[in-house]
Amino acid sequence: MSTQSSNQSLSAPLRAAISIAALLNVLIGLAFLFGPELKLNLWPAPVSGELKRFIGAIILANGIVYITVDAIFLVPVAYIYWLHERSD
Repeated sequence: MSTQSSNQSLSAPLRAAISIAALLNVLIGLAFLFGPELKLNLWPAPVSGELKRFIGAIILANGIVYITVDAIFLVPVAYIYWLHERSD
């Protein structure tokens, strides 16, 4: 299977959408991470402080990845993972 390498950059609207998603992930992740100390209740049901921090860490990590990794690299990784899962 042959794939062609492309050095095309992302379009401006797509880059803007990724930036907005990254900013929202960082803000929501920080809110969950520091929620127990700030007495923020962001979940509809009662959740322990440890679980809030865990959820916040995951969301914050997603935001950091969006900021640091160009999304053009995520598509091939997702495709390879999808192919591997289908081969089992």
